[in-house]
Parts: sequence; structure tokens; C-alpha cells
Amino acid sequence: MCLEQCNEEIVLKVTQDQHQELADCYRGVEQRAFRMVMIETRQLSDALDIVQDAMESLMKSYINKPSEEWRPLFYRILQNKIKDWHRWGAVRAKLHFSKSEKESGEDWLESQVESPQPSPEKSLQADIKYG
Repeated sequence: MCLEQCNEEIVLKVTQDQHQELADCYRGVEQRAFRMVMIETRQLSDALDIVQDAMESLMKSYINKPSEEWRPLFYRILQNKIKDWHRWGAVRAKLHFSKSEKESGEDWLESQVESPQPSPEKSLQADIKYG
């Protein structure tokens, strides 16, 4: 992970002096931040993404703040990113397919949308019921 991997548009707005200060700040928080996120997520790719997103958010929103404020701001942003990750985990869990839906081979999205035409099974059931 490094500042060069961050959004190019954001990096271009950073002056050379700010870039050096950001690099120093990042080196000072990188390992601790990564460990914090790994403890929370237990997923390497998610941890790397969260730390990088936090640094991008710091650069995008707080680059004009004094460099002494960057470290606490970064950790606040990081904590918020971790909370967001947990919130999305709850959403993913709610959308998680049950084992029977996976085994049936039925497309989950199609099963959630009511078709304007009855399926052959429903037509047959209606015929038997009313027929």
C-alpha cells in the first residue's frame, strides 16, 4: 500500500510538500491501521481496501487542515470505514441465499420479482384448484 495507489485525481491536487507530509503520516499509521482493520474484518483484501479508502478520504477532505490534525482525523475516518464495513456485512447477511435456494438452481433475483404471467406450475395449480 502506498499513496501512489490512491485516486489519481486526489493525488494531483496535493502539493509536493503536502505529499511528503502525507507520506510521513501514512508511514506512521500504516501498520497499526492495518492491524486494527485485520482484527475487525479478518480479510486481507477488505483490510487493505479500508485502509486505502481511509487515506483517500483524509486526502480528499482534510488536506488543507494542519498536518498535526491528520493522524487523529485518519483514525476517526478509519473507525467510520470499519463501522460501514460491518453495516454492509449485515446487509450482505440479509441478502445471503439459503442453501435450498442455491441448490434449486433458481435465480434469486427472478424469484424476488413477480412475473406478470403465471408460471406453468401456478397455471396448473390454478386449473386443478378451480377446474
